[in-house]
Amino acid sequence: MDMYRVGLRLSSEDFTGIELPEIVPVFHRWIQRGVVEGPLVDVADYHHVHHGPGIVLVAFDANYAVNFCEGRFGLVWYRKRPSEVPLLDTLVAGARKAIRLCAELEGEPEFRERLRFGADKISVFSNDRLLAPNTASTEDKWRPILQGLARALWGASGVQLDRERNDPRERFSMALRSAGNPTLKDVLARLDGR
Repeated sequence: MDMYRVGLRLSSEDFTGIELPEIVPVFHRWIQRGVVEGPLVDVADYHHVHHGPGIVLVAFDANYAVNFCEGRFGLVWYRKRPSEVPLLDTLVAGARKAIRLCAELEGEPEFRERLRFGADKISVFSNDRLLAPNTASTEDKWRPILQGLARALWGASGVQLDRERNDPRERFSMALRSAGNPTLKDVLARLDGR
């Protein structure tokens, strides 16, 4: 599958009074401290766009964003440049980066005690409606890849995959859920041990 415009999102149901502009100085510090691997370009503030991209950390081959997509606070990673790596490996690498940044964000002084990301659910989406239209056929093609991602994240047992929307006008996205209650640390240790 010649697919590289893909992304994933981790949501937080446990956030207290966080306003998106608070993320801007944190992302600037991350650029200065080299928290994110690879070259970083800039920080873009789109918090004024309703359910929009939020605060974006622009990198060379992928972007990171913190936003309130569909009213839920979350961190998004999405690839924007072609890769020679198979889609499953791209998604596993993206999940590792996104989960690591969720843990970093939780540990920032401004957000300690105010923010907790769940590690038991991750949404995976395509930003390429031509190669991955929101259809049952696309779901059939992606399902084995996403099952591989779920095994990498949580192991083989108790994983649920659901298409998030059936409207063909929406982008293709699926929710992966673990039956367990893993922490970010648990999932990172599992991914780092691969």
